[in-house]
Amino acid sequence: MSKGVNMRKRDGFTLVEMLVTICILSMLVAMLSPALKNARDKARQISCLSNLRGLGQVFQMYGHDYEESIPSMYDSSNGLLWYDMISEKGYLKTPVYNNNNQIWTCPAEPPHDSTRRHGQVSTFPAWVPLTDYAINSYIAPSDTYLKLTQFRNPSAIFLLCDANSYFTAYNGGNPYYIDYRHGGGLNFLFLDGHCEWGPKSFIVGDADLWKRPPWKDD
Repeated sequence: MSKGVNMRKRDGFTLVEMLVTICILSMLVAMLSPALKNARDKARQISCLSNLRGLGQVFQMYGHDYEESIPSMYDSSNGLLWYDMISEKGYLKTPVYNNNNQIWTCPAEPPHDSTRRHGQVSTFPAWVPLTDYAINSYIAPSDTYLKLTQFRNPSAIFLLCDANSYFTAYNGGNPYYIDYRHGGGLNFLFLDGHCEWGPKSFIVGDADLWKRPPWKDD
């Protein structure tokens, strides 16, 4: 009579099996990480576009109440910046130095306070902006309140964009204070209220996007 084989129940994985499992999981994480990062960045870009659409609605309400005017980027008579004017009129709550500015804050930006902005310490704390979006200084110059009706093609001229200052201006190859924080590009709010993403070449190569004066044909 042959002896039966002594079968012993295993209590867990062997060391080799554990190492193989860990190796496989590490490979999967390495493969999925870029895709997860891209998905996270895309979600932030979409959320940022939503912020700009909301701000576009605020500008439309402001224009409706003030004869189609656009807030000046800075008014020396009262020391208010464009976002201060919007807040002072009651369209939005005043932005503050924290990480919960919601519509004023791009989700792709790191936390900030009164001296630190966009991951860097500002040498001019008084000029650290309270928002992550800049106004186009050519259509909202200081101490000047232009009207939406002055622009021939509002769907092709941007009003706000991703930036690290409260205003931006065109100087050819390197526009002032632009922040390419979304996949090498940035989000725009246009004068007609629509929003879209554009690559760096979009804003560097098209001076008409800024539409410096004159804005309309005589």
